[in-house]
Amino acid sequence: MALWDIKGKMANMPVYDLFGGKMREGVPVYRHVDGANLDEIVENIETYRSIGVRHLRCQCGGYGGGGYGAAPDWAARGAQDGVYLDSKKYMRDTVKLFEGICSRVGYELDLVHDVHERIHPTEAVTFVKEMEPFRLFFMEDVVPLEQVEWLDKIKQTSVTPLSQGELFNNPAEYRKLIENRSIDYMRVHLSQVGGITPARRLQQYCAQYGVRICWHGPGDMSPLAHAANIHIDLAAENLGLQEWSGIEPPNFVIQKLNGVRGALLDVFPGMPQYGNDGFVYANDKPGLGVDLDEKEAAKYPCENTVTTWTQTRNRDGSLQTP
Repeated sequence: MALWDIKGKMANMPVYDLFGGKMREGVPVYRHVDGANLDEIVENIETYRSIGVRHLRCQCGGYGGGGYGAAPDWAARGAQDGVYLDSKKYMRDTVKLFEGICSRVGYELDLVHDVHERIHPTEAVTFVKEMEPFRLFFMEDVVPLEQVEWLDKIKQTSVTPLSQGELFNNPAEYRKLIENRSIDYMRVHLSQVGGITPARRLQQYCAQYGVRICWHGPGDMSPLAHAANIHIDLAAENLGLQEWSGIEPPNFVIQKLNGVRGALLDVFPGMPQYGNDGFVYANDKPGLGVDLDEKEAAKYPCENTVTTWTQTRNRDGSLQTP
């Protein structure tokens, strides 16, 4: 990523021009909606809709529907604190949640849901089929990386588009999935597969098989990495959508509506920005177009805390892939 940024600055060209130029002016993005209940989630959906967001990932109470805390009374005695999963309850609750969302919001928005690999593949076959009436834009990570062979079985029973890939590391893990059209959206994390160059190769390979890209864009990723996503997206013929999350300060939606600039926009001037119309726009500065203000960055020292959602456990207290 750094080398492409440097080369763009040497050439006095944005990185997307080094790829041959933009195929689109803006990148369509999806945002994350969570909440404690249906009313709160619908309220958050309407807030995003008011600023033009058309694609929304909906969860209730985090991945798997549970929050961090003491082991519940249905867990094994002596089990440690964590995020405890009851996969069957999670599936029932999620189907009910989307029934409620669609009955109140309708079908004009494109909805996404992330299973985060938290159910068994045999349950995933049933769950994806049960979610089919809600016409999801895609269902994400319905099986663990080690069980991707199940994706073909899921495809045989449901027309719900599938996305996968934020844990992929090398072509051996995803080549057959692309060739067999086992997934509809490739979700790799750019730095995890090696940066911009291998991601561009992957994007072009996916295009040959009709697989679209939707790069991983979580809130714990550097704004520079988000910018790299956007530059590839602008030049990619097979862009599907882009995750855009967490790179603004808390309560960003309210701040944006009030015209308040956020802290990260001061630390990283030149970041691609959301345009209040469903699209993110890059600037035309050389390289990735993003700078770093070290004086501003010094106001936000790192924290060394436990990321609680990684402490995910099964009923017997054993750790579950988060």
